[in-house]
Amino acid sequence: MLYRSLQGLDFLHSRKIIHRDIKSDNLLYNMAGEVKLGDFGFAVQLTKQKTSLKDLMGTPEYMAPELINEEGYGTGVDIWSFGIFCMELANGELPYVDIEDPKEVLTHLKKGPPKLEDKKWSPAFKDFVSKCLVIDPLKRHTAKQLLIHEFLIGA
Repeated sequence: MLYRSLQGLDFLHSRKIIHRDIKSDNLLYNMAGEVKLGDFGFAVQLTKQKTSLKDLMGTPEYMAPELINEEGYGTGVDIWSFGIFCMELANGELPYVDIEDPKEVLTHLKKGPPKLEDKKWSPAFKDFVSKCLVIDPLKRHTAKQLLIHEFLIGA
């Protein structure tokens, strides 16, 4: 499931398309294990003239720090959202679920990204999620890098 989702993101990102609303509601799975990325209402394609964006789009709970700050951003915002999605799958709820104001979430993010603290998660899964949730988008893993992460080997 996670592997196929990342393959979809890698496909989009290889074509310079940013989905900008990766979340559990928009990653669709069927009983055969097939994955569909849905709701491309916020998607945009980067061009040679427009290599990054600044407009605020997406679902606040899944937004990357650079998006919340309305800084220039690229495909890395989808990877951050994917990491939040992984945390949601693991914990059954979003990090900072009790905080309503996205600006307050940013205050928490300045202290560091959310982490999987529970000991029931493997070190490989925790590392995988941590590679998605890097505050600096230039240091955040890409979908292509995540596809070869040890957590997904054999997936």
